[in-house]
Amino acid sequence: MQSISNYEFQVLNFLVRNFSTRYTVRQISLKLKASPAGIHKGLKKLEEDDILKSEKLGTGLFYYINLDNQIAKHLAAIVLLMDGPEATVVKKLEGIKEARAVIVNKNNLLVVTHSPLRTPSEFSTTTLSEHELAERLKQRDKKILEFLEHGKLIFGENTIIAAIKEGMFRF
Repeated sequence: MQSISNYEFQVLNFLVRNFSTRYTVRQISLKLKASPAGIHKGLKKLEEDDILKSEKLGTGLFYYINLDNQIAKHLAAIVLLMDGPEATVVKKLEGIKEARAVIVNKNNLLVVTHSPLRTPSEFSTTTLSEHELAERLKQRDKKILEFLEHGKLIFGENTIIAAIKEGMFRF
């Protein structure tokens, strides 16, 4: 793998944040408002580089990120860290660095930790252990999926990627 195009990065971003659903080239192109040909080209390159895997079910070819590949894990971490939260939000959350991971979505926090933490009162907080997070992802919990799809990761990308891998849709 030499470089990654904007199309490929958009596809990775989409597939990482929407890991719980199967998508075809056409569905991805509709969601990203991009040409199916461009999306297909990007998907094929990422598949050749073993970043993505595909699975044929009936007449559909469905794509998902290959979290067994170390490069794919690193790219997933970059995707999750992109467009991070504003500095004011990060400043408010400095006191909870002992957590394993934190995602903010509007005024809601998802905190992955093994012990209770004090969080700023302006946030509604959901606190889960790593195991609970993976279980809720397996169950396709809408609230947790909303955090991953629209939230901004503060820190703990490896913890979140491990939970995604454990909770990922298996064909």
